[in-house]
Amino acid sequence: MHPTTNSSTGCSLRGTLSSFPMLLMVREQRDIAHGAIRKYADTHMRRLFNDMLEICPLPILYGISAFGTKLCVYKGDTATFDIEPPKDLSAAEFSIPRGYLENQWSVELLSQEGFEEMKSIAIGVQQACSDWQIV
Repeated sequence: MHPTTNSSTGCSLRGTLSSFPMLLMVREQRDIAHGAIRKYADTHMRRLFNDMLEICPLPILYGISAFGTKLCVYKGDTATFDIEPPKDLSAAEFSIPRGYLENQWSVELLSQEGFEEMKSIAIGVQQACSDWQIV
């Protein structure tokens, strides 16, 4: 993993193909209240995906964007380059609608749903790495 830290943008980790192929970006919980920061977090994650999708040997590249314990799980298809969740185009460059991406970080890490989601991702990545003999 390659960590990068910036006090205004949080911390992001990008796995390499010789390690765990996954993206992780963590920010402070209080930042989720600001539409501009949510937009920046989503844009940043999509840029990381664009960098990694071409070279990821797995069929699916996972990414997690977190505001404290609130998670948004991204999935990128390495064959089609499609990224889920789909990009929300309702915000212009300098105008962000009220509530923009407000519900995108909907998985609570400390809940049973959050546990099951993380477990599913870990099993999926582990199996794909095993299939491709990466780990």
